[in-house]
Amino acid sequence: MTHKDRLRILIPFLLCWHTGWACAELPALLREALAAPASKQYVLVRRLQTYSLLCWDVSTRAMLRDIIAGRPAHWKEWILLAGSLQMEQPLREILAQCSVGDNRAEAVQLGLVRCGDKPLLRQLMRAMRERPLNDEFVYRYAPVLVYVRQDTAIHYLLDLIMLRDRNCSNATMETTEALSCAYRLMELVAPVIADFPIPWDPLTEELDTPDYERALTEVRQWISEQRGPYRLRTDIY
Repeated sequence: MTHKDRLRILIPFLLCWHTGWACAELPALLREALAAPASKQYVLVRRLQTYSLLCWDVSTRAMLRDIIAGRPAHWKEWILLAGSLQMEQPLREILAQCSVGDNRAEAVQLGLVRCGDKPLLRQLMRAMRERPLNDEFVYRYAPVLVYVRQDTAIHYLLDLIMLRDRNCSNATMETTEALSCAYRLMELVAPVIADFPIPWDPLTEELDTPDYERALTEVRQWISEQRGPYRLRTDIY
């Protein structure tokens, strides 16, 4: 057996072992969240969003249900977490309690879109298609389309990547020249599409490539050649 063969066996084993160890932390984190002050809840819910959704079992989902039923601090993040876990019934119960102007309603509706609510998805896409492609869209609205993890939403982002725009500002201080918004959109969709042509580095939260311009060309070629639905990752937030 070669060294590479050993690594092919060892690395998946280590990943599985680490995932199992990390999953074991969930109950303690949720118990801590139930008693935590508002100042600490945001850190806890953001941490919980980083766990594989496969970690959640019946008991931890019940704990999360108790949290969102109590109108916690940073309720939006908790509700979106519940949506990613397909907790449709608790979200519908909360939506039924929302009065006109209740600021929870928008987050609950996004959670229900993640659960597969088609009428709400159509409503969301109508609103998104009316928005211009610019920095605000890329940083505020595109992450919403990634979160809901629906084919229609991801297809729309891929269509935008194909546009030859220069509507977004340069993130570096070296130049003020406008850039294509496709560069940032690539970074947003890469983690949630299985077999995306450019690897995603979760440590840097960037594409694993030294040449973004070449990467964009490769991604556009890949998009143009696709004939079937994309495999979306639903095991992550």
